[in-house]
Parts: sequence; structure tokens; C-alpha cells
Amino acid sequence: MTNRRQYKLNNLDCASCASKIEERLSAIDTFSEVSVNFPTATLTLKAKGEPRELVDRINLEISRVEPGCVAVELSGDRAGSHSEQGRSHTHSEAEGKWQIGTVIASAICFVTAYLCREIPAAPAILSPILFISSILLAGWPVFAAAVKSLRHISLDEHLLVTIAVVAALFYGRFCGSCRRYPLFWRGRIV
Repeated sequence: MTNRRQYKLNNLDCASCASKIEERLSAIDTFSEVSVNFPTATLTLKAKGEPRELVDRINLEISRVEPGCVAVELSGDRAGSHSEQGRSHTHSEAEGKWQIGTVIASAICFVTAYLCREIPAAPAILSPILFISSILLAGWPVFAAAVKSLRHISLDEHLLVTIAVVAALFYGRFCGSCRRYPLFWRGRIV
């Protein structure tokens, strides 16, 4: 019997990847009426088989197209947990709190660095160090995705933003480079 199933696609980075995932899953006989919605990062399809086997097969095929992207079933008794490379786990609120903490720490570093530029008694090296700390705190996920993009020889928005940040740093535009990652995250949320 064929059942309609819906999955959340965690770490879906671009519309092109969504299209590739849709094409790949559509080519498999087990799946039909495959649709990937990039803005909501959802996968909808009809499938034959056991839910556990389906999600494992879907994740296997997705990993061949977009490593790091993971499907989590939205319906059924497995919502909120998934298996990633054989390790089953459930997401907690701690991840979100940790991300909020890094954004706050990054903002504190940015404001302190900006104020240090205006204080004549502050050592000249302090401001750039605080700006770079702010960049690293706010931008490490984007930087990690950019490295992944380079490893897979693909050009995506993470790599482009990272290039812009590094270029701004190279030209000594510390304040401008600090704004790139928060603006990128704001754009992703909106």
C-alpha cells in the first residue's frame, strides 16, 4: 500500500539542492509524486514500505546529493527524532539556546570592538581581535558550510558570504566584515 508521507529537510542549503533531491528520489521506484519545497524545507512523497526503512532510504539518497541534509518525518510516531549515519537522536532546546548565546556573545564583542576604536587609550590591536572574535562567533556555521561547499566543489551562498567576509578583513574593513554574517542570518530567517 502506498502512503503519503511528509518530511522536514534539515540543513537544506539551496534551491538547486532541493531540485536535485527531488530528481533523485523521483527516479526511485519506491517513491512517487515526490515534491521538495525549498522555502519550507519539506519533502512530500508517496511511498511503499515501513516508515523506518523509508526514512533510512530517503536519507541515504539525500546524502548522495546534499551531504549533511537529513530528512525527519513530520507525521507518525517518529516526529522530532531521526537517524543520522546510524545514530538515532532527538533535538533539544539546548541547541537553540546555545545559538542565541553565541549571537549575544558576538554582539558584545562587536560593540566592545567598536567602542575600543573610539577610545584613544585602548591598545590598537584590541579592536581587530574583538572584531575577528565577533566574526568567528557569529559566522562559524556559515564558515563550516563554506568549507563543505569547497570540499564538494560547489558554489553556494555560504561560500560567497565567507569570501566577502575574508575580503573585507583583507582590506581592513573589520566593522563591515562583522556585519556580513548577521545580515546573512537575518536574510535566511526572513
